[in-house]
Amino acid sequence: MVNANLKDQKFIGHHIKKFFNGQHADYSPDWYIDVGLVILQTMVIQIFMPIVNSVKGFVVPIIKQKIDSHFTDDPYKTRCTSLAKYKAIYGGEEYLIHFKYSDILVIVYVACLYGIGIPLLFPVAALALGVTWINERIQTAYQVKQPPAMDDTMTKNAMSLLKIAPIMLLVNGYWMLSNRMIYANYWEYITVD
Repeated sequence: MVNANLKDQKFIGHHIKKFFNGQHADYSPDWYIDVGLVILQTMVIQIFMPIVNSVKGFVVPIIKQKIDSHFTDDPYKTRCTSLAKYKAIYGGEEYLIHFKYSDILVIVYVACLYGIGIPLLFPVAALALGVTWINERIQTAYQVKQPPAMDDTMTKNAMSLLKIAPIMLLVNGYWMLSNRMIYANYWEYITVD
């Protein structure tokens, strides 16, 4: 939206148009160079972030435990003055499931929203979902406290939100493909030169 230019849109008021004065009024070849590459780069980062968070989830507690035990391997030698502090250091982190759902929703929605125009997003999204799945299994087994017992409300909400993604794929994909036809001569012009 930062790069959107809505000055030619008649259904939007002037008080809103003044905030959207970017370079791109539509999906042009320049949009793919400026914005499309940034979207693809962000999705590639989504592949590595679960790995980084998992490594951080193993390293940070070990450092805290070593500092607490005066750099010995004895877990009974501790600086903690209460059981709650001891559990906080040695018990593992809380399992924040809402962040996991948001990561999955972002990956699916970005792939569905821009995947027709940037086809490389589909394999990148599949890889990101695979890495996320493997990482969640490792974190649940070895890093975090046992997740609290919850009902299936959050899962049902996420599934209902995921049902909208294919519709967005069709609508925005049609828009992106129609603009590719408009700019086909532009692409031929670039490849000839």
